[in-house]
Amino acid sequence: MDKEKASRYFNKKPEKYNCAQAILLAFQDDYNIEQKQIKAYKSCGHGRVEGGMCGALFAAKVLLGDSDHTEELERRFCEAASSIKCREILKLKRITCDECVDVAEALLQEFDKLRTTKKD
Repeated sequence: MDKEKASRYFNKKPEKYNCAQAILLAFQDDYNIEQKQIKAYKSCGHGRVEGGMCGALFAAKVLLGDSDHTEELERRFCEAASSIKCREILKLKRITCDECVDVAEALLQEFDKLRTTKKD
């Protein structure tokens, strides 16, 4: 997978995918994600995930599923962004939305490798 693939989809014209959709698109082939699922995540950006969670983090957690690594993914994302909630991240201005997408993608790549290595 190309590094920073998700950031190429985030908020770019003509589609203007949100952060959650960008993560799904970056991992579409790896997880056999259908286009209709990506469209369904249109409502998961801009802090609209339940509890206000960042959409990029939410999508990464969904892709990891009930993995042993989901709590660690959330903890490390919070270290980078100072929160897991979209509006708090924006208010703190520690990292941008683009950087949230990059962080979520990098962490998902790392934990996905660990998860698939365990299966082997």
